[in-house]
Amino acid sequence: MPPISRPLSHEIRVAVSLYAVIAIVVWVFWPGLTGDFLFDDFPNLAPMGKHGGITSWDKLYAFVMSGSAGSLGRPLSMLSFALNDQYWPASPEPFKYTNLLIHVICTILVFALCRLITQALGKSTRAGDWIALLAAATWALHPLQVSTVFLVVQRMTQLSALFTLGGLIFYTAGRLRLNSHAYRGLLLMSLGIGLFGCLATLSKENGILLPLYALVLEATAFSRNRPTHRLWRLWRWGFLLAPLLLLTAYLAFRADHILHIYEYRRDFTLEERLLSAPRILFTYLYHLLTFRVGGTGLFHDDFSHSTSIFAPWTTLPALIALCSLTWVAIAKRRRYPVFAFAVLWFIAGHSLEGSVIPLELYFEHRNYLPLIGPALGLACFATSTPHRHQAITIGTLCIIVGISVILTRQNAYIWGDTNRLAEVWVKENPQSVRARQLAANTSIKRGHVKEALDHLEKAHIAAPRFGAISVGRLQLRCLTGVIEPEDITHTTKVLSSAHYDTATSASLGKLRTAAHRETCAPTITAKTVQRLAQAALSNPNYLGDPKIAFNLHYLNGMLYLDQRDLAGLVESLDDAYSAYPLIDVPLLQASALISAGLYKDAERYLDLAETTPPRAEYSPKRHAQLQYITKLRERIADLSSRKQPTINHDHR
Repeated sequence: MPPISRPLSHEIRVAVSLYAVIAIVVWVFWPGLTGDFLFDDFPNLAPMGKHGGITSWDKLYAFVMSGSAGSLGRPLSMLSFALNDQYWPASPEPFKYTNLLIHVICTILVFALCRLITQALGKSTRAGDWIALLAAATWALHPLQVSTVFLVVQRMTQLSALFTLGGLIFYTAGRLRLNSHAYRGLLLMSLGIGLFGCLATLSKENGILLPLYALVLEATAFSRNRPTHRLWRLWRWGFLLAPLLLLTAYLAFRADHILHIYEYRRDFTLEERLLSAPRILFTYLYHLLTFRVGGTGLFHDDFSHSTSIFAPWTTLPALIALCSLTWVAIAKRRRYPVFAFAVLWFIAGHSLEGSVIPLELYFEHRNYLPLIGPALGLACFATSTPHRHQAITIGTLCIIVGISVILTRQNAYIWGDTNRLAEVWVKENPQSVRARQLAANTSIKRGHVKEALDHLEKAHIAAPRFGAISVGRLQLRCLTGVIEPEDITHTTKVLSSAHYDTATSASLGKLRTAAHRETCAPTITAKTVQRLAQAALSNPNYLGDPKIAFNLHYLNGMLYLDQRDLAGLVESLDDAYSAYPLIDVPLLQASALISAGLYKDAERYLDLAETTPPRAEYSPKRHAQLQYITKLRERIADLSSRKQPTINHDHR
């Protein structure tokens, strides 16, 4: 008699389906792992190459503390980069593999969290499992997630999301137990908000929103499940409301600094940013609900900001729609908790990066965690329709997920080929300066200098006050033999009034190298580059950032050094030190003064070097620097018998 076959249990079917989703996620994203480093990857990962690589605990500490992407430095994210490589330049593949692994882990956590949320909403275990699976698949396979996975530095976003998800899983699990096992529930909730909140925030500052996500759950999924324990109100104040009040107080305390950054770093005001926010959110939602190969990518610096509630005309309708949607979600949160959750979760996820913080307007990676709200809302809607229509709605959602699979894999193929990526982004965003820059860089790597110049010419037309573009254009015009004296005059004018950017000093540094090698002689010399550098130094938009001011003053000093002008070198380095005190600066000044026989002045700068406080990112060099000071003092002592002149800083 043949054995009787039993149907697979519900748990096994769900587990197999989850494994299938994970396998599909890996398969879909795999082609993009061959791509290069892009954009913000370079400034964030380049410190690995300082001090000869990460070869000791001191150097590891220095790299971990070198983060400059956020106010806290994001040390956990920096530590994770050091696990992939210890030297720079590095191969991008290990970094991208790790990003994909984190995305897979986050997919599992999204499933686990959505499963718990459906329990809070009163769904059956069987229905909740399938809803969670649909939501996790919709979230993980959406084309909008591609840039977060393949832009290496967005691991910061991923890790913050991972710890936020972990914290919310602990919180929701504890909250479900609160009325039956109060102390166990409070312990789980405290670990979720406290421990995981700290880990999320140390990965990226968005982690501070974990309590806000928990409040969204309270207002929606738990709106009909009020805690009865006497400690609940006190706990809610201490763990949910207090962190958000502290964040609000911190932003209010830093208001002057925030407004100052808007003045020198952005070409839009705080008011214009807030007016633009509703349009941006609805643009995100449009991309969430529509599926195409193009239209999603890294560069959206050509997104036009709102200058009033009527310009562009979509500003006022978007503002009214956002306010109405928020009001309806809050007012009807008990009657329609799933709808309210989808809306409020999405808005909460954008409340930090999309409000007063002086960041750029539009980036797709900001949807990484907020996308969970709409994904769960769609999954719940598909499974809650009348039984006779349920097969149609679930089938429709599965078709949508299938379309996501196809389009996301096509996007992954594009991300895996930087040359193709540059071509696609320029076609999609022809007014994007960064897309043009990437296209120019890929053209140069292929030896197509004239093609690169064409991209920069178009970028310059689109953004005539972008200093780095103007300098790069000048250098390429030199290399192609079409440079004119008027080009230098024009670039000088641009730099004196250019908008803030972080690349101008590096572009001028490359031009200095070209002048030193005489590749553009006689048109571009050290004096020519110095004229450009001094034009940038007259621009308050550059001087508002201490590090940019340091780089420009330091470059100006090096240009004086190229011209053997000691007084100019020392004075420019004084300005660099005033902008951003580093021990290397007075050491360089002392060394130059010793070579000129000005020992007393050199001693003064050695004294300054000894009293310069160390910075964490430079700590591995501290011991060597102190030894170097001792050697310089010994050298001065050997020559101190001669009478020394004193440098005249006012004479050149």
